[in-house]
Amino acid sequence: FTDSINANAVILLKNVPSGYEYKNEYHIEGAVTTIKLSTALIKLEDMSAQSFKKGDIICDFQFKDTDGVIHKVSEVLKSNKAVVLNFWYKNCMPCKMEFPHLSAAYDKYSDKLELFAMNPIDSSVQVIADYKRDNNLSFPMGACNFNFESMFNLRAYPTTIVIDRYGMISFIYSGTIPDTEIFSSIFDYYTK
Repeated sequence: FTDSINANAVILLKNVPSGYEYKNEYHIEGAVTTIKLSTALIKLEDMSAQSFKKGDIICDFQFKDTDGVIHKVSEVLKSNKAVVLNFWYKNCMPCKMEFPHLSAAYDKYSDKLELFAMNPIDSSVQVIADYKRDNNLSFPMGACNFNFESMFNLRAYPTTIVIDRYGMISFIYSGTIPDTEIFSSIFDYYTK
């Protein structure tokens, strides 16, 4: 808006989603004003009441894999250009059909992104570790809190979510992607 008394123009930003850092107002000086929004992962102790959708900045959560390694999203994004979450469970046949293609694409891009195969249904670490071994999968797999189903509004398995380098949920796909080239093209897009 413009202050007609002082002839000063001010830009006010409203309804900016959580996770974006910005000033409350920007003063316009000259013909061009650049507004730069930056992002930061949301720090919350309890994510259980959260609900995420495409375009949201993710909370900085931890994921423990079957080898006992704890992965923290903020730390992973320091050295990777994206984090891929794949939600699955042991008796899901579409998940099993998708894994060879997901694995082949991950092997090509593992130096640029991290993949977490998160299982909110089967809570046994041993069951998940056996599944990983029996299916010759190389990416981190583990059980996750059942609240992840509601946090991401999961309606189908598998569901693949991409968190980009800025911490934004940039891609959500529910259903099987039975094609290595499709995964490769998604991974290529987010790691450029």
